Amino acid sequence: MAQPAAAINGFAHGENLVDYMTFTYTRNRAADDVLFTVPISPDLQNWISEGDASILPVNRIENEDGTETLT
Repeated sequence: MAQPAAAINGFAHGENLVDYMTFTYTRNRAADDVLFTVPISPDLQNWISEGDASILPVNRIENEDGTETLT
């Protein structure tokens, strides 16, 4: 299983290329009793996670071993 990884990637925002932090991780699709969250904070005191407009899924790959890799 791939290790989690963080990176800075450029994405188109209108006509501009804007840098965003991305986080990629792999999870077991059969483990439906495990909840993954990727919280972010602008100040290390106030935290937000999935469901907020600041956190967008970019890519999801279903792997042959029963896992999926999400960015």
